[in-house]
Amino acid sequence: MISVSGKNWEEINISKRLIDKLMINNGFSHILSKLILYNNFNEEEIFSIDNIVEFTNPFIKKNDFKIAVDIFYKSIIKKEKILIVGDYDVDGCVSTSLLVNFLKELKVDNYYYIPNRFTDGYGASIKVLEKLIKKNQN
Repeated sequence: MISVSGKNWEEINISKRLIDKLMINNGFSHILSKLILYNNFNEEEIFSIDNIVEFTNPFIKKNDFKIAVDIFYKSIIKKEKILIVGDYDVDGCVSTSLLVNFLKELKVDNYYYIPNRFTDGYGASIKVLEKLIKKNQN
């Protein structure tokens, strides 16, 4: 495979049997098992790998987040027009796009705005929200 920069990438072939054995014996993912085998980890290094990932919801105890989710859910059910104020960095643009497409799939009318950091400042300010509400009431 050729990368965007024109470099040739080749996947190194590793025995499927060895990968499966490492996966079963240690509970590792396929890709982690391949990386371990490719880098010739010894037994001590393999046993030292902490493969437990715990996911926690950082919003679980935040009442404002629960209220926002409830408002969002009710707006979707009622098919109300939803304003999405995004962000201009990569994750902000991607999350805005995902949310816009999700709402389109649900046939919920929505519009989005990515604030200009020079004229709007950072984030969803009252000034920006008032301007967008006024503009989209028509």
